[in-house]
Amino acid sequence: MSPDHGGLHLRQRLAAPMRTMDLAGAVDNWHHVRIAVRCAGGGALAADPRLAGWVRGALGRQLEAQASGAARTGQPCPWQPPCVLDVTFGQHGKIKGGAEIPKPYVTAAWADSGDLICEITLFGFAADLAEAVAEALVRALRQGVNVNGDWQTLECRDRSIRSFAQVSVPPAGTPLLVRMHTPLSIRRGDQAIAAGFGDLASSLTLRLEAIARWQDAALVAPWEQVVAQGRTIATHAVADSGQQSRWSRGSRRQDRSIPMAGTLGQWLVDCPPPELLHLLALGQTTHAGGRTTLGLGRYSIQAFD
Repeated sequence: MSPDHGGLHLRQRLAAPMRTMDLAGAVDNWHHVRIAVRCAGGGALAADPRLAGWVRGALGRQLEAQASGAARTGQPCPWQPPCVLDVTFGQHGKIKGGAEIPKPYVTAAWADSGDLICEITLFGFAADLAEAVAEALVRALRQGVNVNGDWQTLECRDRSIRSFAQVSVPPAGTPLLVRMHTPLSIRRGDQAIAAGFGDLASSLTLRLEAIARWQDAALVAPWEQVVAQGRTIATHAVADSGQQSRWSRGSRRQDRSIPMAGTLGQWLVDCPPPELLHLLALGQTTHAGGRTTLGLGRYSIQAFD
């Protein structure tokens, strides 16, 4: 293969980041782009936890139609630059400890005044593809989303692309309210667990370390200390914290139904120290836990007076 083979160069870039940064540096240099499409009158669909996955599937079909033959079979794209399908849906290798380098995006969907908002967030240099992904997302929604075997077309009323160079952090020394907007999927072995705040924080350490590769950076932090902070800090469960959600989704690639599970809830966290505070702020953009490209693990934090 030629040295300018696009997919191989991409993987080499992810394997050997150009710089290092700590969590404080990451919040000041966390490049991400949010693509949002407003669909008229589709808000009722947002009640189904499978919706973001259906949107992802529709997007993938659009990108596949424009992809190289290699990328369509799961191989590195030989094009220069590599096709969008390879960058967003391809397998990109592992970092230390065997952790997979995650896909450079997350998916979200929610209702707003009766409309449906579909959002894709792209990280780091993958954000260069924002225009192409936005166009594919609009085409996907207009051509239809497979809702339980029923194709539903959506009227795209508005589309926006917003770029961010950093992440806002609540004031230090104040309690935080952490709220899950979609189920948090944490597994131990083959079993889904009823996840708590400590599980959310722990899952973010590996996730952020890996996603930082899309920022051309190796993220360096006292990970054991941060995990311990998340496990031992004083928290108070609010409302229906610990509520388990279970459902199943269809997999076109695997041609089967896959069981899904996750935990919903809110936690009041007592004045997190700087490393944990930065971790939680960054995690709002990346989501936490598993299956984030299907919309899971989306949460928000806010200072609690």
